[in-house]
Order: sequence, then structure tokens, then C-alpha cells
Amino acid sequence: MASRKLPRESEIQRSILQYLRLKKLPCWRMNVLGIPLPNGGFRPNVEMQGVADIHVIVKQKGIGVSAWLEVKRPKGKQSDKQKEFQETVEKAGGLYAVVNSVDDVVEWLAQNHFPN
Repeated sequence: MASRKLPRESEIQRSILQYLRLKKLPCWRMNVLGIPLPNGGFRPNVEMQGVADIHVIVKQKGIGVSAWLEVKRPKGKQSDKQKEFQETVEKAGGLYAVVNSVDDVVEWLAQNHFPN
């Protein structure tokens, strides 16, 4: 029996963004690849290293709160830069979650009492 191929992170991100937009939550995909060069390569964007894949604004007690979602395939691990970014966000009072699917986002929203 053939094993089911896991979705790519970009496919998971796209599904999560569609769900968040359906729920009318402001959200953005953060492009951290780098800056395109004329020769077709990319120059690393050091300011964006570790930034989570999706930024979403959720209401907590009637106030908009910055939340960041790092999308990983199942069994995916955060890099050290991503862990540093998570720490920065949380120290500033923002929210951060590592998610693998739309179901993870639905559960995260419910656990944190956000409108979903």
C-alpha cells in the first residue's frame, strides 16, 4: 500500500490563510525568503530571519493582539532563529503558536477563547 504524501508547508500555509480569512481575521503571509537578485538568486534578509510564517490579529478581551503562527509539517522542528523570534514575541506580549494544520489553528483559537 502506498503511503500518503505529506502536504508541503506552503500548502498548509495556504489552507490556514484561507481559513483565517473565512473567519474574517486580519492575516498576512510573511515572506522571509530573501531579496531577489538580478541573477535569479536571493540575498538573505537578515532582518526577517526566524519570523513566523503567518501574522494574524485576534481579539482578546476586546483588544487586538498580535499573534504569529509558525507552520511546520508534522514532526517539523523550529530553528534556533525561530525560537528566538518566539521569545521576542512572547516577551512583548504577543502570541505565538507552532501549527501543522487548519485543525491545529481551530483548536488554538478555541483554547485561547478567540472568536472562530
